[in-house]
Amino acid sequence: MSAAHAATAMKTLPRLLSVPLLLLPIVSFGAARQGEVEAQEAREEAFAALLTDARLTGIFTDDARPDVAPQRDSYTITKAECLEDGIWRIESLIGYGENSVKVPLFIKIVWAGDTPVMTLDELEVPGLGKFTCRILFHGQSYAGLWRGADHGGAMSGVIEHPKKQEAK
Repeated sequence: MSAAHAATAMKTLPRLLSVPLLLLPIVSFGAARQGEVEAQEAREEAFAALLTDARLTGIFTDDARPDVAPQRDSYTITKAECLEDGIWRIESLIGYGENSVKVPLFIKIVWAGDTPVMTLDELEVPGLGKFTCRILFHGQSYAGLWRGADHGGAMSGVIEHPKKQEAK
C-alpha cells in the first residue's frame, strides 16, 4: 500500500467507525419507543380489566341544588374495551325503573401519564340526555366533574367487582 493510500485509509477509517455511532441514538430511540408502546398497551389492558364487570359506587353533587347533600349513585359496566385512537367501547347497564338495558357508549379516554381520564363532550346517553365530563381513575377510585343540559357537579367513588367478590 502506498503512502497516499495509507493516508486516505486513515482519513476514511474514523468516518466509517462514526456511522454506527450516529445510528445508535436512532436504534435506542426505536427501542425506547417500542417500550413505551408496550407500556401503554399494558396500561390499557389493566384499565379494561378494572372496568369490566365493575360497579362504580359513590356520590355526586348537583350545582343546581347547592343546599342538598351529595347523593349516592352507582354505575354498572359490563365490558370495557379499547378500540382505536383512544376511543373505548364501554357497555353500561342503565336502569329504567325496574328494567335495565345494556347500552354501548363510545367514550374517549386520554392519559395523563399513567392515569386514564374518561372524556365526554356532549355525549348523548340514551334516555338520560347529553353529558360532558372528565372523570379520572386511580387505583380503585374515580373522581371528576360532570355537566348535563342545565346542571352539573362533582362525583367520586370506588370501583367494585361484585362477581369477583362473590367468587371468593
